[in-house]
This record gives sequence, C-alpha cells and structure tokens, in this order.
Amino acid sequence: MPKKRLTDLAKDYNISFDQILEIASNNLEESSLSGKGKNTWVDKKGQEIIDDNIPIEDAKPKVYRGRVRNKCPNPRFIMVYIKEKMTVVKTQVPRKFMRVDWTDRIVTVEEEIENELYTLLVPKVYWSKW
Repeated sequence: MPKKRLTDLAKDYNISFDQILEIASNNLEESSLSGKGKNTWVDKKGQEIIDDNIPIEDAKPKVYRGRVRNKCPNPRFIMVYIKEKMTVVKTQVPRKFMRVDWTDRIVTVEEEIENELYTLLVPKVYWSKW
C-alpha cells in the first residue's frame, strides 16, 4: 500500500499542515495514520477520505477596470487597457451594445479563468437606456 505524508498532501491542496492534520485526526481511524507531527503518514484509504473532506474553493473570475483604447475590426470586440496588468486586452462586448462607441470610457472587465477571454460587464443602468 503506498503511503503519503500529510505535509505533501497539504502542499497539493494548498492548505496549512495544521488544517489537514485536524481533518485527518477527526475523520480517519488510527490504523490509517502512522507517525507523529510533521512525519505523519496516511495510507491509500485515508487519502481517499481526506480527498472527500477537504473543502474546495470555487474559482471566481477576476474583475478589472480599464479604459477603452479603440474598437477592433470585428465589432464584437474592443481593446481595453488594464492598469493592474499593464497590458491591452481584447474584450468581448454583449451583442446589444455592439454599435455603442466605447472609446475613452472607463469600463469593468471580467476575466474568465480557464481561457484568457475577457468580457465587458455592463451595469443594469445601461440596459434600461437602450
């Protein structure tokens, strides 16, 4: 049976050693744990139980504010300068606002995590005007 150290599991899950030790001591049997302190080992069955009991954080998309530099040739996109990243990113505009002139306006942009796609967040005030 392959065993794994709790310190290695803590690094894999990006949580502190104290938190994973508390989860292991509360949810596992004594036969699954061996060793003391930071030299604590967990067997395969114990690793599966720890996997089920560790809380996983939902990845939230990051929100940035930036100034619109110009329109792209494709009217579905605009170029936005984000100060925090110090770059210009291509941002997708909602279909309803494709004909609006966004140049030199401050806008809120949301970054999707899995791919580098940015989407324009339009306040609800704008929805009622158009």
